[in-house]
Amino acid sequence: FDTEPMRPPIKHYGLEIEGKFICRLVKIAIEEDEIFDENGLPLHPKIIEGIAEGNVKIIPDEKTGQYYVIDQSNLKKFQQEFGNKDELEIPENATIKELPQGMEELEMQNENGFPGIKFDKSSSMCQEAVEIFNGMGIDNTQWCVHETENAFILFPRKDQEKLTDAAHPLYEIPVSASSKGETRGTALLTMDQSAIYEQHYDEILTFIMEGVDVMVYNNPSKGLSTGRADRENINASIEATYQYLKGKGISDEKILAKGLCFGGAPTAWLGRKHPDINIMLDQTPANFYDVAVKRMNTYGKGLSEVDISFLRWLGRLIKDNFIISGLARAIFHGYNVPSDISRNNGHKLLNINVQDEKGEGGDDLVPEHHPMAIIDAMRDNPKKLVKLSLNAGGIHGIGWWSSAESNEAVLQFLKKSALAQSLFH
Repeated sequence: FDTEPMRPPIKHYGLEIEGKFICRLVKIAIEEDEIFDENGLPLHPKIIEGIAEGNVKIIPDEKTGQYYVIDQSNLKKFQQEFGNKDELEIPENATIKELPQGMEELEMQNENGFPGIKFDKSSSMCQEAVEIFNGMGIDNTQWCVHETENAFILFPRKDQEKLTDAAHPLYEIPVSASSKGETRGTALLTMDQSAIYEQHYDEILTFIMEGVDVMVYNNPSKGLSTGRADRENINASIEATYQYLKGKGISDEKILAKGLCFGGAPTAWLGRKHPDINIMLDQTPANFYDVAVKRMNTYGKGLSEVDISFLRWLGRLIKDNFIISGLARAIFHGYNVPSDISRNNGHKLLNINVQDEKGEGGDDLVPEHHPMAIIDAMRDNPKKLVKLSLNAGGIHGIGWWSSAESNEAVLQFLKKSALAQSLFH
């Protein structure tokens, strides 16, 4: 009987940029008698039909002379990262690695499903991992833990409704620690002056689950930290923490200094002193004398509406008092966030709370014009990211990950700035 000659099997590969997975490719073997089209691309027998129907495309790798096939779903991921170009080619800085055996079948069989990271109950690390997740407040993050008879499955909260939907099955990926730790960024978290980092385990866990290492500390006079909470000591604390990271061999480009509210002031100061680090300001005022004046005016307005004549008089005296405004400017003049942030050259993100469609939420502490002053001060560097994240309906102090929209905005920032790398394979 006449039979077609056997060809080497088609292998599946992952395309990565600096350790960041972009999309899946199929590598095709080139035979000596291979037929090429007018553009010099091989007409592989197994994909001619797909090319004709427009379902797949061929991408050449100029460095190696290899050819890869990409389907429509992965083509979209490729174009999101590198732009929509007529002629496709593998970027020079890309790394292509063969996917683990069986991974391609798993992906193809579950195109409508969603992945979950499996912690097998027979493993000694399983119970310890679940206790850590629960102890750090995973219920307050965008991740969920689903228990089955033999395992705990970790998956994104946005997929929670799919658990009962047969059309979107949960497929399990056995847990395996990533080997890409050296390529991950480190978030240096500075808390609000009224809080300690032990109150923010959910934020720490959120960063960790997205593949960002975390360094935390407490300001002077907070937690176990001692000393006066003046500007000199606050700046010295964040500088000492930064120097600790440098001693660990972490480059400025891999450091994300992130400050919440008042914590944004020393964070911006650090960004000015070390301009190549990256900055994330979360619900941070542009300065603090405006905040003090706003609070006093709010307090005065409340007193002026009380049905007691003396308190009404006192409220009118406090509200819009230029003497009080002058005192506030003199006392709180130390930090100027826009001035500091304008001298930073790294990637930058500002997260703010705004009212939702129902008029609920919004930041009652940060003056309305402050976010725009900070955005305007962020230097226009075409090689760096400048991003604004809006948490609709959020109030002051709430986590940036509390809404799907602001959570996604921050995660995209972390990925595009190459600060986040997969925690698991």
